[in-house]
Amino acid sequence: MSRFALAVSALLLVAPSLYAQQASLDISAIEGMRDTVEFHIGSPFFLRLDVHDHDGCRPFDGTLLYSGAGGVQNGWGFEEVADTALFPVASGRCERVLMLSSENSNRVAEGWYPLAVAVSLENGTTLRSNRIVLHAVRSAAGADRLSYARFLMEQIVRHTQLLRDPETLSALFAEGTPQSAESEILRALILMGIGDPTTAAGALRQAERLAARRPMADYAARVQERLNAAVGGR
Repeated sequence: MSRFALAVSALLLVAPSLYAQQASLDISAIEGMRDTVEFHIGSPFFLRLDVHDHDGCRPFDGTLLYSGAGGVQNGWGFEEVADTALFPVASGRCERVLMLSSENSNRVAEGWYPLAVAVSLENGTTLRSNRIVLHAVRSAAGADRLSYARFLMEQIVRHTQLLRDPETLSALFAEGTPQSAESEILRALILMGIGDPTTAAGALRQAERLAARRPMADYAARVQERLNAAVGGR
């Protein structure tokens, strides 16, 4: 980590803030990263809120507030999303998901940004999160495996109709596009959604082969478990 990143992390520890030390929300990247979340400018990314208060479990309940260092509110343009197929909740857990769209991500300048989230619920309760650092990077090399999987996730969340077009699907997963266990899991999810379990099963097998080289992200492992059960039950 660079000296600047270390300085930002130190600032998070000492800066005055409205956020209590005992957070009622744990915020992390959907892939599992907890302290620093890196993203390509122009690429979407997703954050998971692990809610410790049952009152805050319902998606879209209350008003979401975002703050940087010192508790100063900022307008990132995050939006809450709910997709039980893409973001299945583990048994016994209460989670909500935030997305920064590719459009809003494209407005962010390179740099390191501390972030904390609060949810002001309709019952008057305010839930507050821990703090993380967002690292915005401008990529000269184009999409990598992580940013490409996030791009696919955004298309799924948006229910993009082109995902039902065979030519579009072929292009999205053609040779030369960034391939990962996560992208294959997402391909299987799309294929199941359009009623092609046979090809989806092939994508799941490819995901397993790729995961043997590099463990897949937490969200993808959850989706894989659901899809394996669905394919196996047919």
